[in-house]
Amino acid sequence: MAGVRLPELNELLSVDGTLQKLGPRTLEAVVELTRVFRQPENRIVASQDLFVTLTHLLRLITQALTDVSSTELADSELTGGITKDTVVSTLLPLAAETVRCLRNLCVECLRNQNFCRTTGALEEAIKLLLFLLDLPRDVGDEVLFVALRCCIQYLGNAAVGNVQNQCTVWNTAFPDLLLRCLLLSDGKAVDYCCMILHTCLNTSRVNTLAANSSGLPLARAILDVCHTHPELEWPLLLVTQHVLPSSFFIPTIYQDLDHRQRLTVLEVLEVQLEEPPEKDISLPPSLLLLLPRELRQCGTAFLELLAQAAGRESISEIRVLDGIPLILDNTSIDENNPFIEQWAVLAIHNLTEHNLENQAVLAAMKRQGFAPGVDALRGLGVEVEEREDQLYFKTMKKAPST
Repeated sequence: MAGVRLPELNELLSVDGTLQKLGPRTLEAVVELTRVFRQPENRIVASQDLFVTLTHLLRLITQALTDVSSTELADSELTGGITKDTVVSTLLPLAAETVRCLRNLCVECLRNQNFCRTTGALEEAIKLLLFLLDLPRDVGDEVLFVALRCCIQYLGNAAVGNVQNQCTVWNTAFPDLLLRCLLLSDGKAVDYCCMILHTCLNTSRVNTLAANSSGLPLARAILDVCHTHPELEWPLLLVTQHVLPSSFFIPTIYQDLDHRQRLTVLEVLEVQLEEPPEKDISLPPSLLLLLPRELRQCGTAFLELLAQAAGRESISEIRVLDGIPLILDNTSIDENNPFIEQWAVLAIHNLTEHNLENQAVLAAMKRQGFAPGVDALRGLGVEVEEREDQLYFKTMKKAPST
């Protein structure tokens, strides 16, 4: 079937005029090829000539879109007689179908993946993707996103298990093209982009991603995608299988992440730790050593925030959420940080002053002796007394001024 369609497709692409080459009959021929190459037995007999023809078709489509991008899409008629309606009804569907056909050809077929590289189909698809990204989003949004998805997915399929193709895609797409794809508003396109990253990344490239200043926005975008698209599979696989296992990635970029991105790292770590015990989870020591430092910093900031909370409503809510025992527990997370104890003492002072319910919670706790912080409480004007195995708190009278 493919052998019948190929001469027809070559003939269609040899006629004069862009619209004639890229018209409905060409789209029909490519749709048929896409259908044929869903079957593995057809993929393994595809000829190199087919890839040459599809590469030529990609080049024609890209050139037509280049002409479009050099004019205003608001114009009723563009270069070569191409109108805005033509872009939506013909060029974009044909672009999507051509890379969809190539995508099918690459599935589990190293031979065809190599044809994509040697005939230039890989490079032409990357050029096409760049032009698709440059088109205004009001140009047939859904049709455009379908073309973007197919193009990105084709690059991923062409790179799976093929080191040379991975090099081609990485060297051409890193970092700008990959970043633009990650920032798309279409979840499927973003997912396929993460598939490309997952496929192309190795230890060396992960380190490059973290150490290269131009790679930092891409690294941050990966974490943002995990937060904004928690339902997607590839971003999570990318982080758990490439980012977290790296002894270099997170420790290198951590200080450049915002709080939301740092929280995403912790959330993904939590998912990892919830895996069944029989699953081998490897986390580098550099990452594990980073977490206690982060938690100590968070503990100080959290206690400082509580110590400065003055609203009665907030104070009552902290009690309801069992925050008082939590504050006391956090006084021992870092013996070398005096600020933690100081902020904890001030927080307890604010929570119990003129608040009988909070005082009752504290008084009901099991006695384990006075902690060193009791002197700090006295310094803040709070007296602690022990009577009949109970602790009683009262405000100390100020000494009369002399």
